[in-house]
Amino acid sequence: MREFEERIITLGLPYSFGGPRFYERLEIRDALAYLRCVAQPADDLAFERIVNTPKAGLGESTLQIVHEYARRARFR
Repeated sequence: MREFEERIITLGLPYSFGGPRFYERLEIRDALAYLRCVAQPADDLAFERIVNTPKAGLGESTLQIVHEYARRARFR
C-alpha cells in the first residue's frame, strides 16, 4: 500500500502531508475497495464498503438478496 503513496510523491502530484494518513482517507479506502472487487470478486468486505457509497438507500434485506445471488452465480 505504501507503494501508491510513494508513487504519488514521485510523480509530483499535489499531496498534503497534514491531516489523516494517506490510507486512512475515506476516498482512498473506497478506491482500494473498488480495485479489490475487480481483482477479487468474492471479497464481500470490499463489496459492502462500496455498494452503498454514495448512499443508495439499500437496506439489509436487499444486500442479503444480492449476496445470495452472487454466491449462487459464483458456483455455476
